[in-house]
Amino acid sequence: MREAAGLPPAKLGFWGIVWIGLSWLATFTYVNVAWVFFGAEDAGKAMDILRRVAAWDGTGEGFRPTCLVLVGLVLAVQLLRLGGRDVFRSVFDRLPAPVAGMALGLAGALILKLGPDGVLPFIYFQF
Repeated sequence: MREAAGLPPAKLGFWGIVWIGLSWLATFTYVNVAWVFFGAEDAGKAMDILRRVAAWDGTGEGFRPTCLVLVGLVLAVQLLRLGGRDVFRSVFDRLPAPVAGMALGLAGALILKLGPDGVLPFIYFQF
């Protein structure tokens, strides 16, 4: 399927699209699990984090359901190859300057609100 990555979806067929989607999902999962081990204090804490994620019981501290929605949207954009940047640019260029400024301010406020509280320590401090 390596040669199929550059083809348009109509030429891939159903199973080609499914294969590419599963490949992206496997890579995404692998990278995210690896980041847990990279960011945790030790392997025991990393395993505890992964256990809480897999349990889906809502006891994970700091888990926000909006994160799951945002990850799903990003995956959908990537898998469906939506031209989000082009759509954003075409809509944003038509906005009057004050409205564009307010939209950027709102986007910045959402980023700050959805992000972690306080200052995070430098990621390599433990090395």
